[in-house]
Amino acid sequence: MSASEGPDSLDAVDVEDAEAVDGAVEEEQAEEEQIDDEDAAGEAAEEVVSEFGLGDWYALHTYSSFEMKVKQTIEHRATLEGLREKIHRVVIPTEAVIEIKAGKKKTVQRNLMPGYVLVQMESDEDCFALVKSVKGVSGFVSDGHSPSPLSEAEVRNLLDIREEKKEKPKARMLYRKGDQIKVIEGPFMNFVGNIEGIDEEKGKLKVMVSIFGRPTPVDLDVLQVEPE
Repeated sequence: MSASEGPDSLDAVDVEDAEAVDGAVEEEQAEEEQIDDEDAAGEAAEEVVSEFGLGDWYALHTYSSFEMKVKQTIEHRATLEGLREKIHRVVIPTEAVIEIKAGKKKTVQRNLMPGYVLVQMESDEDCFALVKSVKGVSGFVSDGHSPSPLSEAEVRNLLDIREEKKEKPKARMLYRKGDQIKVIEGPFMNFVGNIEGIDEEKGKLKVMVSIFGRPTPVDLDVLQVEPE
């Protein structure tokens, strides 16, 4: 630093540095806002695609356990073959269920319609040909001659069930009447008993346990027990 440079010069440099930092921060914030806007636009686009005006909905028969592979293959090939604007959505109706294995709770997705995949697409020969050629697809649900589009009521019902199931995961029933279980939660913790009744809809079990030496039926949530 030369003798002519003094505190005023240092202040000027600091101001310039600060302005540069502020400018960089503003640019970064602008980029983040743009990304947020793009994400919002993407979500909005997905909402548009979900409207019934864009193509018909069809149900596909698939081989057992091939549902996810079929979905992924249709989406991938539609992109490669330039048909992504005609094949709008590929949906596997599922519900979240809670499983207990080795005493640990785990949320998994259970297929509501094994052997079926729903596709929203244009009634286009190229689309039909692509879908039919996918490995694991055995055909469209049809009237015997050509693919039959699902009614709006059928689709709304299936998708409403899917969304409702997504909101409230329920316990998966892995038990049968007569199974022996151990209680792992609640006031009967560590009791051992046999299942006398099962309410799959509510996820409840009626279990016969011994209280004061007498067989006593108690109602338990399926998450409160594990196999003995």
